[in-house]
Amino acid sequence: MRKILPVIFIFILALLQITVVPKLAIFGVKPNLILVGLSILLFTGNFLTLVFSAALGGLVYDASDYFWGLNTVVFILTFLIFWLLGKKYVASHHFLSLLSFSILGTAIFNFLYTSLSYLLFHYNFFDYFLSWRQLLEMAINGALTFVFGGLFLLGTNIKKEHAAKF
Repeated sequence: MRKILPVIFIFILALLQITVVPKLAIFGVKPNLILVGLSILLFTGNFLTLVFSAALGGLVYDASDYFWGLNTVVFILTFLIFWLLGKKYVASHHFLSLLSFSILGTAIFNFLYTSLSYLLFHYNFFDYFLSWRQLLEMAINGALTFVFGGLFLLGTNIKKEHAAKF
């Protein structure tokens, strides 16, 4: 059951991403809940489970997008970059790690999405990538990851302390 919870969590976030989040745009910018969820779960799950979660989140996201398969590939690539950097260079289970991964992850995700959409489909998103909206999206994703990831880390630390007493 523990291995399927990240998949269910990302699936719920992906459904929220394509149904509720488009109505919550701030200056035309939407948070990327799947990326926020992957940032939160980065240090907690099994590698294959999280890759599957990234693929599932990308497939659900692709269901509402014009470029079929692009989000799936970009979410998996972004997660692999997260995993390689996170396991080697970043201290896990720390609030600042969550914040840095969310902000850096948004930049990596948008760069990969922009580059692959241009290379594969000749569609130009570079105006968005180089605009102030990119910075606003990074701030929104960072804030969401910091708040919800902080609550997640706080909850797991309380569980560990409570389990240690018994």
